[in-house]
Amino acid sequence: MTRSPATADSLPLPPGELEQFFRLDVRALAAARSKRAPTNRLGWVVQWGCVRMLGVFPTEDLSVVPETAVRFAAGQFGVGVGEFAVYGARRQNWYEHAWEIRDVCGYREFSAAEAPFDVTCPFTSSYRFFRDSLSWCAVVDQAG
Repeated sequence: MTRSPATADSLPLPPGELEQFFRLDVRALAAARSKRAPTNRLGWVVQWGCVRMLGVFPTEDLSVVPETAVRFAAGQFGVGVGEFAVYGARRQNWYEHAWEIRDVCGYREFSAAEAPFDVTCPFTSSYRFFRDSLSWCAVVDQAG
């Protein structure tokens, strides 16, 4: 898979972070296994890992997800990495899985009005931010 330098693949994802954010826990494993198609299992896991790591779902452009994260997620189910490209073909799945993950994990949407600062993300500004998730996004003080 060829990617331009502007994509998330240029961002380092150490093995420890992959383990911390993309390794399935019991609850996520059960939810992912409930998906019939391998494509949907992989897509669900990638979205779950992204919101845990970044505090956002990649619902606008799946190409921003680092290939190392997709490989790690695919390895947990023995699914081919190419299934992730198939997952992207039905956009409605992205949103349905994001809604399900939000409900399963108890996340709620984070509004700009709640933040005393600007939040910038290394991927894209079209993400939806969620409160109570772990975040890898940079925080920029409004005063500075």
